[in-house]
Amino acid sequence: MRAAVIGATGLIGNELVQQLSQDSFYSAITALVRKPGNFHAPSIQEVVVDFSNDTSLKQHLHVDILFICMGTTIKKAGSKAAFEQADLTIPLRCASLAHELGCTQLVVISSVGARAESNNFYLQVKGRLEQSLTHLQCNSLHIFQPSLLMGPRKELRIGEKIASYLVPLTDLFCKGALQQYHSMPYRTLAAAMREAPKQNHSRLARYTYLSILQLAQQHKVSSAKI
Repeated sequence: MRAAVIGATGLIGNELVQQLSQDSFYSAITALVRKPGNFHAPSIQEVVVDFSNDTSLKQHLHVDILFICMGTTIKKAGSKAAFEQADLTIPLRCASLAHELGCTQLVVISSVGARAESNNFYLQVKGRLEQSLTHLQCNSLHIFQPSLLMGPRKELRIGEKIASYLVPLTDLFCKGALQQYHSMPYRTLAAAMREAPKQNHSRLARYTYLSILQLAQQHKVSSAKI
């Protein structure tokens, strides 16, 4: 399968690209980036693109699967408008173009609690992206809704830094209906996203904490049988 990843230089995107390059299911991986990253595997093609230029994007979106890993914060983006551009406009543009070019599967990172009607701007934007992607009617749409992602980020996010210290305590209360708010290791999420296109889901599948863990485990099980 030919795959493209947008948001490839972020915490999850970078890990996902590395995992895809080690999985024989993926014959070619294109990492679409704003500026050069650090990808060296032979199966990875790193391409610097202008995400506002459809012509530039179309050259590299002739793929079977598009992984959408773009995500920032309002503080880092600089404004609500810039955040919306990064987390909604660009992902939707890439997904629409890939779909037009024959892409059959979309795999996207959203967030637990994402809802287009939410009063929380972050969750509202994530919900609007989910809603818009469903309207594309791809063969398969895999939506991942993790809570706090744990891993070594390149930039310091103060809120997440503080939250990370509280995670061992708060995770104790994430049981039953609250289990979806349990923190998630970044490598586990990447592994689950890598496995999603191998499933036989039609149209739409959503994954929260428990189903993400179960999906990530499938690679270990299948590898053990070889």
